[in-house]
Amino acid sequence: MTATLQEAIAAVRRGETERAQLLTAEVIRENPDDANAWYLLSQLVDSDARRAAYLSKALALDPTHERARACLLYTSDAADE
Repeated sequence: MTATLQEAIAAVRRGETERAQLLTAEVIRENPDDANAWYLLSQLVDSDARRAAYLSKALALDPTHERARACLLYTSDAADE
């Protein structure tokens, strides 16, 4: 995990969502294959469609990413209701 992604997680914990989004986007620009960054970005958006897209990207990069899989199932179930 990069220092920038760790900083983004710290920003989330401080309630600084916009800063976390910017930092996570920076990580993805530098390393588009970072499944953890895509997962974190999915947790920082309001749109269910964007959340599902980012979770799908995380799973495409790392099929064993259990949190992404669980969140995608939850997001899909919520959309079906």
